[in-house]
Amino acid sequence: GFALLGMFVVHFHVKTIESGGIDDVVRTLIWRLVESKAHGTFALLFGAGFAIQLRRADERRTSFTAVYVRRLLVLALFGAGAHAFFGYNVLLGYAVWAVPLLVIRRWSTRALLVTAVVSAASVSLYRAASTWLPCDMAPECVRAAEETQRAESASRYEVLHAAESQHSYVVLLRARLEHMAWFYRQPFSVMPSVTLTLFIAGFLIVRHRIFEEPLAHRRLLAWMTLFGVASWWLANWVRETTFGLVRDQW
Repeated sequence: GFALLGMFVVHFHVKTIESGGIDDVVRTLIWRLVESKAHGTFALLFGAGFAIQLRRADERRTSFTAVYVRRLLVLALFGAGAHAFFGYNVLLGYAVWAVPLLVIRRWSTRALLVTAVVSAASVSLYRAASTWLPCDMAPECVRAAEETQRAESASRYEVLHAAESQHSYVVLLRARLEHMAWFYRQPFSVMPSVTLTLFIAGFLIVRHRIFEEPLAHRRLLAWMTLFGVASWWLANWVRETTFGLVRDQW
């Protein structure tokens, strides 16, 4: 319920416009305090839901692969429709990155944690490798490569935003389909990123019965809370400040 409420707020927030004053304060608070947490909770609970289905199938000792894949195909259809007709691309990625859970569900907790860390870092590692390595670590070259990538992405989204501001839904649908064709050809769209990471987190929470026995895991939950607060602070404040200073120095 909290996750869905947060998603409702976030989706309304996406459609707001900058107007100054209290409106910008509200926008900033939603962005800082709600948006990433709602997405994160939603993805974590999706992973937990998949884990519950797989665990129950194991308890019944029945083959679940066909049913699981069929459900993911239906989810993918909903996701493709949501992206094309409404402009939201989350569910299709969920359907894709739920497939590896079927393969890795019997891995040890340590192996799953390592996989989650690598998954979380995948996009950042790719971006660093695709810019720094070809440029031989030269800051000017890296900055030019990043500017080129940002310009291409910005131009694609400008076309989409222009279609959203006019009154023909047919034109908008065509623009969304063209944007989808570009979006799913980008390297980041085929990387697990935080989606698989949060799926694994939800999977492990179910495996270790943290939902069923929260009081027995108070120390772990406390550490998870501290890690979450520290990560939020680093991602939203320290990283932005640090990268801003680096860009200014360049």
